[in-house]
Amino acid sequence: MTRTRRAWGICAVITALVAGSTAASASAAPDSSLPQTPSVALGCTNHAHNNGDGAYGNSTVPELHLRSGPHSNCPIVGTVDRSSRLNWHCFTVNEVGNEWTFLGIHNTNIFGWVYNGNLTGSGSEVRCR
Repeated sequence: MTRTRRAWGICAVITALVAGSTAASASAAPDSSLPQTPSVALGCTNHAHNNGDGAYGNSTVPELHLRSGPHSNCPIVGTVDRSSRLNWHCFTVNEVGNEWTFLGIHNTNIFGWVYNGNLTGSGSEVRCR
């Protein structure tokens, strides 16, 4: 077998595997308001954050989940609607390249991470340190 035939054979196998995994993942109904993260366990704790922004805003979606870490697979620690005032603290870019803001619900002790695409003004402009 020549190198070209072997390479085409390998490409066909890879294509079939990718197509199969895409079809399998398409059958589950994803939360369209969040970027999809890999099913591998990503860090939901120990992300540095600080209250360096001072800005505030609101949710752009009807029901917004605050999470324990900057990933859509992290546990929900609070939920708000569009009318809730949210105090931005800082943002980070997670391991898959999505920007998330650490924030607090105004006049509460509830804090968490929210995907920037779900926040007015795209969330905090101050990077967490």
